[in-house]
Amino acid sequence: MKLKEGKIEFDFDDKIWKKVIKYDESTDFKKIEKLNGTKAVDFAGLCNSDMVFIEVKNYRGVRIEKKEILKTGEIEDEIATKVKDTIAGIVGAARNSTHQKHLFSEYLSSIINSKNQVKMVFWIEEDLNTMTNTTFKKRIKARKNNHIKLLRTRLNWLTQKIFVADKQNNPFGGSLTINFLSD
Repeated sequence: MKLKEGKIEFDFDDKIWKKVIKYDESTDFKKIEKLNGTKAVDFAGLCNSDMVFIEVKNYRGVRIEKKEILKTGEIEDEIATKVKDTIAGIVGAARNSTHQKHLFSEYLSSIINSKNQVKMVFWIEEDLNTMTNTTFKKRIKARKNNHIKLLRTRLNWLTQKIFVADKQNNPFGGSLTINFLSD
């Protein structure tokens, strides 16, 4: 199954991934989006039987000044809020959806089943392949480790299975691939 987020196309292997949706564009999210400040992750789906939330940021070709949010910890607050609001939306949709009640019931069952894992993936693409400065690459790696640490702190009520991923560092291997789309 192929889904797009901005200029990135995600290809989820149907043998491993089940019922993946662009949650932030779903009809059920649109119903609760009207609540002031409600947010959503980009993708939600089942990888085997584990619930996976994916938030995507594409900073390829973006000047450094635009990436200041990556240093402040604000992005982790935003992602944690999106996960919290998404789970609330899943609960509501499992009870009241007129479109995909069965889907959201499966998501909810996965989340509450202690045999399954809940995983949060912060997928962030940057212009790493053009970097030659080793110090700069080390700073990026340290920043990614900091994202993981901060997200674990903010999402410890739900999971410690936090991943910061990109095309080169993909925790799902060949079961999830990406392609960059041109304008």
